[in-house]
Amino acid sequence: MMNRYSRIAGTGSYLPEKVLTNADLEKLVDTNDEWIRTRTGIERRHIAASDETSSSMAEHAARRALKAAGQTPADVDFIVVGTTTPDLVFPNTATLLQQRLDADEAQREIAFALRLIVAEVEAGAKVGARAVDDHQPCPVGIGIFDGVEQRFHQ
Repeated sequence: MMNRYSRIAGTGSYLPEKVLTNADLEKLVDTNDEWIRTRTGIERRHIAASDETSSSMAEHAARRALKAAGQTPADVDFIVVGTTTPDLVFPNTATLLQQRLDADEAQREIAFALRLIVAEVEAGAKVGARAVDDHQPCPVGIGIFDGVEQRFHQ
């Protein structure tokens, strides 16, 4: 029997174009850059456009990760998405990403979402690694992202 192991074969990311800096916030509320930086470390935020959703942003990142790994959406058997700001409650964001990638034609596709706030990064990686360790389909596609700013600043 061949030994199987999990590994990160490619990564991808996406940030919306619109940027909100601490200086921008100073114009909106009673705060300043120094106060924000010393308490949070945040210098700027990327704000999703009105037509961007968690699944559309995940698609950009997933396509970049697939390219980096030398894979195509047809190679993906397993999609895990972690977000606290899903597009919809039903269907879940992972199935929407699956549809956007046209990965629903894959041989054995599984797509589900995790809603665990910060823990979704670790949980998503563990679920993916476990699928490989248990001799389930692979490669595994894991999309982990969040669109909190999109909902908060609209």
